[in-house]
Amino acid sequence: MHGTNHSPGISGEFQWVKPLLLLGAAGILYLGITQIIHYFHQTAEDAYILFRYAENLGDGYGIVSYPGGTTQEGASSLFLLLLLALGRTLDLSVPLLSKWIGVSSLLGSLGILWSWGRECAKGENSLSHAGLFLGVACLASLLLPVEIAVWSTAGLETLLTAFLFLFLAYSIWKAGEKDSLGGWTWTVALVAFIAANTRPEGLLYTLATFPLILLLRLSRGKRLLGSLLPLLPPLAILLLLEGSTLFLKFIYFGSIWSNPTFVKLSVRSWLNPGAYLLSFLQARGPIFWVSFSIQVAGFAYGLIRFLQGRLTSLTRAYLTAWVFVLLQLFVVFYTGGDYMALHRFLVPAFPTMAAATIFFSLELRSTYRPIALTLLPLALGGTGFLFHPLSWQASSGLLSQSHPPRAEKAVQKLRQKGHPDGPYAISECGFIPYHVPGPFIDLMGLNDKIIARSYKLYGVSGAPQAARDWVLSKLPWAIVAYDYWKKGKGIRLGEGVAWFFGCYFQSPFFKRHWDYERELPDKRNNELLFSYFKGEYQGTHDLRAEDPKGRDLLMHGFFVEPDKIWTSTMARVLLRPGSGHRTLHVEGWIPKLENYPDKKLRIEFYTQGFAIGSRLFGKSLVQKDGIFQASVPLPTNPRSKSNFLLTLRSSQKAHPKGSRDERALSWVFRRIWTTK
Repeated sequence: MHGTNHSPGISGEFQWVKPLLLLGAAGILYLGITQIIHYFHQTAEDAYILFRYAENLGDGYGIVSYPGGTTQEGASSLFLLLLLALGRTLDLSVPLLSKWIGVSSLLGSLGILWSWGRECAKGENSLSHAGLFLGVACLASLLLPVEIAVWSTAGLETLLTAFLFLFLAYSIWKAGEKDSLGGWTWTVALVAFIAANTRPEGLLYTLATFPLILLLRLSRGKRLLGSLLPLLPPLAILLLLEGSTLFLKFIYFGSIWSNPTFVKLSVRSWLNPGAYLLSFLQARGPIFWVSFSIQVAGFAYGLIRFLQGRLTSLTRAYLTAWVFVLLQLFVVFYTGGDYMALHRFLVPAFPTMAAATIFFSLELRSTYRPIALTLLPLALGGTGFLFHPLSWQASSGLLSQSHPPRAEKAVQKLRQKGHPDGPYAISECGFIPYHVPGPFIDLMGLNDKIIARSYKLYGVSGAPQAARDWVLSKLPWAIVAYDYWKKGKGIRLGEGVAWFFGCYFQSPFFKRHWDYERELPDKRNNELLFSYFKGEYQGTHDLRAEDPKGRDLLMHGFFVEPDKIWTSTMARVLLRPGSGHRTLHVEGWIPKLENYPDKKLRIEFYTQGFAIGSRLFGKSLVQKDGIFQASVPLPTNPRSKSNFLLTLRSSQKAHPKGSRDERALSWVFRRIWTTK
């Protein structure tokens, strides 16, 4: 190692390196460009959410999911939303504009990485070996990884975020290296403000900017007061701008956090960040481990130099890059890991990871540098070299999956069956609402503030259960959901009960009383499930419902609760109490009472998601034939003055001995009515 930044020397015995680097650059360009072209037609499901909000804003409806809908921040990137809305006002194609922004951000990242590297190499001529190395290393870092090719054309803010983070790191380094702070501190303030409103974690980067500049200047022997005072004006402007933005967001949206942020922050309850890191390294392959090892070694070496007080401009460069890598790793690990395909939330750190690797390699002694710098591009982008065709094959259907179009056909079919205006509750709330206009309820919560916040309150496993009453209270004409039943896919709450669709579709009540269809796409083990709501259980105060054969079939249902201990029977009615009615009565029947050894049951009454009462029945209150009755006072001041959704949920811990048919625990609610 050495502590100066002299130009890399290349002896005559290593002249073969130059044509090899040129050949590598040509190959990388070809593979990188063809990857981008290959994925350009694919669009991420979540991108359609962003497109919809941008088009509605550009058309003058505000930041809403659909015209006339509730104002809410359903997309994570406010800055990209505003850019796309501006494009809409200029009659530009929003999806196409978003893709070109992603590709332009990739090119901008290449330019910054190249420029920063040349400054670290003291402006080495571009045709020299060091200049060629920098070019090949930059190209290999950002053009070969299939993740970057996919997310640069997916229509989301991923590559724009990566560009801003790299630009911010470079600007901080420049501000720290300049004797006179000048315009670079204002550049830092501007880029930090934009980054903070491009991704939620950008706010964390913003908080780290000026302390980093101060540390860099102090490491150069600058005086504390002389370094601090020039930073105060741009810092004050940055805090004023960001504080005003957060205040306006709170006034406009009712929260400073977007709906996806609430969902994302709840994911860490079921993901293991350590396992994520191992899976990431395994997925990238052993060649990438070489690059990652170089980054770790560089960080350790830089810390040693920092403690020794022997930092150089080059050392400060890769330490600055590493701070940004650590910030993004912290974000990913704090939220439990990156559950998105192809490391979507780690890709913003790829350019700074490349910078840390490349800059540390310049610390190598000149004798070994030609070999090391020649092999480094292969280490950085080796996965792309070796597995490029396999990557195409594996991820070609990653973003344009079959389920959004198939679910769209389901919605279109239901519209033709008699209710074209909806509303529809759907699980894929990007593609479908973008192509099928109308009001939609997002089961995932990205486009619904109430459901999004239920993730914060109840976690990933509990939120679907807590939100189902809210969803059904909106009286969706249909629920259209695409679920993963294959083992290892999606989030499983129990055997046969997948993430948030199980609470809607696992119940025989929904299968029996709603039109229920399922389709198996070719070569997939997934099910397209949707139900057609008929609404025949709406009434005044007597809610008895009998079929033409005279059988009383009111509200028969069953499912397993997330704790895997309690089982429940659901009864749901849109209750319109008669004038002055204050008591709710329930009559039910347990078909197989012998499956309840203690003959105890609990009935809980909910309205608008709030419990209003419960009754625990013992042996003496359940007749031998399984008939039972219960009464409970109605709320005197229900949140809805006219109609409110009532959910009755009965729970029983006992499981039938020797029976695998969990439905043996089902109950039937035969009659529900109200009285004075």
